[in-house]
Amino acid sequence: MNKLKQELTKVRRRLVRLADELADIEQVMSDTEAAPQDEGAGEIVGITEMATMMNVSLPTIRRYIKDGKLAPYRVGSRQYFLRSEIPQILKAAGGGE
Repeated sequence: MNKLKQELTKVRRRLVRLADELADIEQVMSDTEAAPQDEGAGEIVGITEMATMMNVSLPTIRRYIKDGKLAPYRVGSRQYFLRSEIPQILKAAGGGE
């Protein structure tokens, strides 16, 4: 009986985490819908593709995020950028390093 309670507790914790991730996804979708609609709006870019676009390494992108130089959208533990925001990001970064 004690094992069953432990398993139920684990399941409840996982459900709470999944609900939090769902809320994060809904927030990103809401932000995307609220953004001005232009070409590329709503399309997302992962940090690997962002590193390629900025001509820097993946660790550099991660450091920029940690230092607050880049502010990705987060869905769970994953990080994304909106394609429509990339021109402003690249301009602020001076076209990469």
